[in-house]
Order: sequence, then structure tokens, then C-alpha cells
Amino acid sequence: MPDRLGAVYDDVEAKAPAILAAGTVPPPPVGPLELGAGYALACDVAGDLGAVTFAVVDMYPDLADGMWCLAMIYRRLDDVWVEFGEHDSTTTARPFERIAAVENSTLPWIDWHSNGPLMPHETGCLHSYFGVAPVTTTRLTVSAGGGAERDLRITRGNGAYVAVVSGRSSTLSGYGADGRLLGQFDAGQADSI
Repeated sequence: MPDRLGAVYDDVEAKAPAILAAGTVPPPPVGPLELGAGYALACDVAGDLGAVTFAVVDMYPDLADGMWCLAMIYRRLDDVWVEFGEHDSTTTARPFERIAAVENSTLPWIDWHSNGPLMPHETGCLHSYFGVAPVTTTRLTVSAGGGAERDLRITRGNGAYVAVVSGRSSTLSGYGADGRLLGQFDAGQADSI
């Protein structure tokens, strides 16, 4: 692992447990962004599972310059958040601004959506995903395996969301300010582990 990538992981692993404990991300950074630093975008806590996404500048410069989103997945053991997995993908060049319209999606109600891999878990498996909700999407919900629908946090300033869900698949639903359903889709994966 290159030094820069190691610095990124050290940085986000130091920040994520406090973010999960607070249930919210800190305000966006002021000033220039540093290489090797992760800037929190969104968080999700679902029982003893949690996830935090971070914006990272040039995480993989040999692959693609620009902004990346790194999702760190956690589970709570004896009241301590322990890293369980991670995944990443490219994201908007302006991760701290709420987008007015989609830049990288065929769906008009979410953007920069990325599914993570299935991960073995004592409940069978879990999955995660992240993305950005434009200003027209004011509410996101997730439901899995016939379970209850729950709200996902949308970070107010940037529209970022992240979800960690027990099971192989889940339904992500988006709603407008008037409560109208904007769309939904299967956001998990049905692959075998």
C-alpha cells in the first residue's frame, strides 16, 4: 500500500468511531484539502452496524485523478466500533456542495451511487452503498428482506448518503419535498459471497 493510501486509512480509521458515536458528520473543511486526509461526508447507524463516507483527493492518482468517496463499514462490539470492511469509487468534484441536478446517473433522484461488496456476517451477510441526493430529493429510505422501512440520513450541506444493511439486497426509495415517491430500486447485490 503506497504511503498516501496508508495515510488515508489511518486518518479515516481515527475519525470514524467518533462520527458514528455522534451520529452526524462534522462541518465541511475550510481551506485547501490535504492529500492523505479523509473529509467526512455522511454516516449511517443501524443498530450495531455503522458506515461513514469520506471524500479523499486523488486517492488513486495512477488510476484516476480527482475526488473519491471511501465508505468505511463498522460493527459495534462491546460498545466499540470495529472496522468490518470498506469500498470506494469516484464521486463528484464538489463533494461539499449539494448538487442541483444529477451529473453521473440515469436516475434523476440520486447521483454517484456505488454498491459495495457483500460481506459475510453472523446474520448471513450485509451490504452497503453510498451516493449523493440532489436538492430535489429530500428523503431517502431503505428496506431489506420485507423488513421495516427506515430513513437514511442525507447530509444537509452536500446531499451525501451511506447505508449499511443486513441481507443480500435492499430497496432504496427517494421522495420529494411534497412526499411524492421519486423512484426506487434494488440497491443491494444478489451475488453469492
